[in-house]
Amino acid sequence: MILPNKFIRYKDSILPKTKVLILPSGSELTVLELYQKHKNHFADAAEYIYALDMLFALNIIDFDQKLGTIKYVD
Repeated sequence: MILPNKFIRYKDSILPKTKVLILPSGSELTVLELYQKHKNHFADAAEYIYALDMLFALNIIDFDQKLGTIKYVD
């Protein structure tokens, strides 16, 4: 993941970019819908995936494999 350190500034890290992906709890979108909605905030799809990984690791989102949707955890 791209985390801030002495070579990567906070504003260039993935942390500030995760906030654009946070929607109200109970919201449910597919991975593609969410990407299309916020793709202008990310340099590429890999950066978007890093942001999703961060939110998943922090238990902010959950992924439903059957439906292919991201659900925001309460």
